[in-house]
Amino acid sequence: MTSSDYPSPDSSSSESALPDYDLDASQGAGQDHRSEFRLSARAMAHIELESPEPDLATPGPDILSCYTTDLSATGVRLISKLELPLGALLPVTIELARGDGSERFPLMMEVVWCRAQGRASWNVGLKILESDDTALVEWLDLVARAMEDQD
Repeated sequence: MTSSDYPSPDSSSSESALPDYDLDASQGAGQDHRSEFRLSARAMAHIELESPEPDLATPGPDILSCYTTDLSATGVRLISKLELPLGALLPVTIELARGDGSERFPLMMEVVWCRAQGRASWNVGLKILESDDTALVEWLDLVARAMEDQD
């Protein structure tokens, strides 16, 4: 399965495209007081839940697609229709809509918290990890550029 083949998290949605990412400069009263700069907007997170065995002729990995609610240089918060186990190390591709296209950032992440939100969804906090063959440098560069644009 290629990144362009990722399914929509809600196939009944009338949205044809994700909005461009935008900066959330509001860190005022009543909001999280975190040390990391945040990007706010909906992006897609495509989570590889289980990879196929290398010797089996399976079609590809099991992918869970979710909308993000919060992005930073070191982590992501998203809404999932599945509960994700604490401590799980998962390959995640973040897809940001940009202008007429999108950018994809393959990253390795660890589930650091997972809280039920209603009966069929979970808020999930993921920490971005350093790992070979990921786009961590490009991700950090994007966040740095976004911070510069805010000034």
